[in-house]
Amino acid sequence: MSDEFEQELKEGLGRVPAPEGFADRVMGRVARNERLRFRVMPQRVSYAWQMAIAAMVLLAVLFGVGETVHRREERRRAELVQRQFEVAMRVTGRTLNGVGERISRAGMKDERGEQ
Repeated sequence: MSDEFEQELKEGLGRVPAPEGFADRVMGRVARNERLRFRVMPQRVSYAWQMAIAAMVLLAVLFGVGETVHRREERRRAELVQRQFEVAMRVTGRTLNGVGERISRAGMKDERGEQ
């Protein structure tokens, strides 16, 4: 039984010559697939794509400049508010010092019995 099985395998798995033109067809498919693969990335970008890319770059630059100007303006406003606050605090401090001095003087007059 083993000999028969081996014989059947040898006959079934024996060399079979390739059909006529097989190698040419395979090489043709390989070449066609290579051409298709390279077509995915065009050699030249169309005019419409060039304009779209230029527009996107221009928009990015404009947004960047706009953001820079906006931040600079915000910083300027914050500095102005800070200066105004400092002036207000100085004025308030002077006013409170003056009021404190008047209260002290008034208290001293009352202690002495003066009115």
